[in-house]
Amino acid sequence: MTNKDRWTFYCSDICSPNSFIDWGFYYIIASALQRRVWTGDVRKPLFSNIYVILTADPGVGKGLIVTEVAKVLRYHKLTKESQENNENIFAEEAKALKAIGEKPLLIPMGADATTYEALVKAMSRACRCSWFYKDGKKLPYIHSSICFCLEEISSLFRKHTEDLVRFLLVTYDCGDYRYDTVSRGLDVIKSSCLNLFGGTTPSFIKRIFGDELLTDGFASRTIFPFELGNRFQRLRPPSFNEAQIKEYEILLKHVKDLSELHGEVKFTSEAEKYLEHWWVHESLHKRVNNSPKLIPYYARKNITVQKLAMILHFSDSLEMSVNLDECKAALVVLEQVEKKMHNAINLSTKNPLAELSENILKYIHRNGPQSKKELLIEFWSDLQGGKEALDAILEYLITAQLVKIGEGKKYEAI
Repeated sequence: MTNKDRWTFYCSDICSPNSFIDWGFYYIIASALQRRVWTGDVRKPLFSNIYVILTADPGVGKGLIVTEVAKVLRYHKLTKESQENNENIFAEEAKALKAIGEKPLLIPMGADATTYEALVKAMSRACRCSWFYKDGKKLPYIHSSICFCLEEISSLFRKHTEDLVRFLLVTYDCGDYRYDTVSRGLDVIKSSCLNLFGGTTPSFIKRIFGDELLTDGFASRTIFPFELGNRFQRLRPPSFNEAQIKEYEILLKHVKDLSELHGEVKFTSEAEKYLEHWWVHESLHKRVNNSPKLIPYYARKNITVQKLAMILHFSDSLEMSVNLDECKAALVVLEQVEKKMHNAINLSTKNPLAELSENILKYIHRNGPQSKKELLIEFWSDLQGGKEALDAILEYLITAQLVKIGEGKKYEAI
């Protein structure tokens, strides 16, 4: 059983969509690696950190997965042994944690709800020193790595959105950041690395984000798993049985093992040649989603696929080499999430039928296959163009491969 299988088994009674469960696992691996593992030129290294925002209407299992992911990442504490042998905690973070009576985490995490200012402050404090050996010498490696698990990202994006997005671009690329405040002076973040995992609704993205902010780079660096509904419904959150806990504990051990890794990851020559050929000859022509909203994302997919290939590799291995199969698997995983991703960042309101199309799609998904007559009756008051408007909407949904015509000429969600 792989560690992803263990995570899936542990989450088998959670009603959240499969894509939310899967990306929760990938995020755990990325967060455990922090800024200690990289690939590429040492002057411009590529790290495996990722931004993932689960996007769905309220009640579609975002918070359930965010909570479970946070539990895994908060489980391990920074012990005296780990500080002596691997990672030292800097005085500022130690002082802040002591003031609130908490032990330092092995993997530094931000608060469950945060703002731009609080995020910068937390990251400036989370400065760690890892130790590694080179040519028989013990050398320090200083980095500021932090991860966030936000059930709702609204607290983060409601204020200073443009400043926040600029900050997120820097920390995604793991650069240095300086923030001058009136109250506490200059916050300096050296060798940053941020992993961001949260949930939100499509309506919040429409309300807060603008096309410019998305085009400027945030959307191109973020995975937006989008879902219309849960896998199933249940009254209460599940309790986990003995078999699930056993597999969960194996996963926890692997997370701890990952936290001790340090160094450069090499892609095999086969993997390098395959990705080079894909990027140069295939990436522009073999897209599973041709929505204009994903143009910024596809422009940087060469970076995203390398990050995910590292994540898939370290899901089960501690070796510092990524192979061809892992690169192919990364492309498959990304194609699966890309199919629906434009729905999460579909910001345009120029077409008056756009919002109604979304509402009809959600209605079909929640209530099962519907005939054209049933939809006409249900949405008549919203259809300013009457039957012709509904025909246009259904034609669009079919063309976009969001619905299909099933038995009895009823429209059903794909």
